[in-house]
Amino acid sequence: MSNITPIKVSVVIPVYNVENFLEETIQSVLEQSLGKSRLSL
Repeated sequence: MSNITPIKVSVVIPVYNVENFLEETIQSVLEQSLGKSRLSL
């Protein structure tokens, strides 16, 4: 048996002055096949 812990990924997106790109950036992160992840804005 293997005791490999699944990878957890945190994505931090700075949001100052980037409103033109925020929706596309969030969508891109959500479409990744990262498994368990956390998105912080």
